Amino acid sequence: MKAVFYMLIVGILATTILSVSEANAGNSDNELSQAVDAAEEGNCHKAFSLLAKAKKKSPEDYQVYFMTGTTQLRCGEPKQAKPYLEKGINLAEHMAIQDRYTKGDIATSYALLGNFAKAKIYGEEAIKLFNEAGDTNRANRMKALLLDMRSR
Repeated sequence: MKAVFYMLIVGILATTILSVSEANAGNSDNELSQAVDAAEEGNCHKAFSLLAKAKKKSPEDYQVYFMTGTTQLRCGEPKQAKPYLEKGINLAEHMAIQDRYTKGDIATSYALLGNFAKAKIYGEEAIKLFNEAGDTNRANRMKALLLDMRSR
């Protein structure tokens, strides 16, 4: 059951990060996209290499840290994921980013870290913003995450 929870969250976070990367051209987008592809193909070494390049190019890009944490999870290294998820949260919160994707990323990362109270706060904000934008698919996925958290 825990593995299903992690895979649900990792999928939500990866999809959200790629949506933002596609919408907002940045220095590390290409590496992020390629890293997701590599991780999904099971090529963890390539994924981590690409993420290292992205971090070098954009050391303050919170998305790089969220993606590194989720890649650690995908590649079976949950203990190594924690500092990257925490750094992604800290950067995003410090930048006071208010978009729906980032709020969803923060909620998902808090859920992965076991801080369900904070995950709920950001998750509910993200759901509201996704619904306002007409993105019911992502709103429903975030609702599913919050419902799954309640069963823990």
